[in-house]
Amino acid sequence: MTTEASVRFPGATFRSMDEFKRFRADNRDLFDERYRREQSLGVDDASLTTGGFCAPCLEVTDFISQTHGGSATANGRWVPHWRLTQACGCRFALTSHERALLHIALPRLGPPSWTRGGIIGRGDRLLDYLTERAFSFDLWPRLLWDEAGRAKLPVPAQSQHMILAADELAHIPPLDRALAAIASSLMPGGSFLFSTPFDVEAEDSVTAPWIEGVAPTDLPLFSADAAHRLGWDLITRLHDAGFTDAAASCYWSEELGYLGPYNMIFLAFR
Repeated sequence: MTTEASVRFPGATFRSMDEFKRFRADNRDLFDERYRREQSLGVDDASLTTGGFCAPCLEVTDFISQTHGGSATANGRWVPHWRLTQACGCRFALTSHERALLHIALPRLGPPSWTRGGIIGRGDRLLDYLTERAFSFDLWPRLLWDEAGRAKLPVPAQSQHMILAADELAHIPPLDRALAAIASSLMPGGSFLFSTPFDVEAEDSVTAPWIEGVAPTDLPLFSADAAHRLGWDLITRLHDAGFTDAAASCYWSEELGYLGPYNMIFLAFR
């Protein structure tokens, strides 16, 4: 038995930068058309409202986006930072990347009485949504250190069915150790589903200079500033951490409130 989302997730899946580049080259007209549509929605106001359908809540809704922090169009209007806005008008006010996480997660969750999972970092709205549906998810504001200086989660090894993270990985300086901790906390076949700011043009991730030369045990487990600009080597890092499969999905849908260039969401299996 699974909890099914009735709306197909509008994404294409990639396991390497080369796969993504080939897809983008073959669909250049489609990407250009999407960009023009997003630019046409620019406004002079502080917020922008578009209509659509919330896939996790299964409700017709309005998506509300703040234009502060967005980008200017050629005619001087403002386009929101789509991925972090487009809050649905449903009771949970889920943003675009939060809804995308749940959209992918729900069909993969077992019965609420059986499923165990966790949410890393700031995920109050995700937790509220899942708790209302009786799923046993816990919110973990930060990782911990064990006596050997390794990152760990506050759960036994191989005890979780799914772990979620909404835009947290770029703020974890000991990234590889964090990925290993997440992998070790999952049951065989368990999944790690996360969104993150991602540079689709970068083969390798770039770590902030302030991390260089600092002993691993002296690094904070979470940083207010981004510690990494993540690139396609993230797929390899996930495999090295103990995941058996990992892929990125590039998704877009105006109807479902998934506007924005190169939205990426990642799914890795233990």
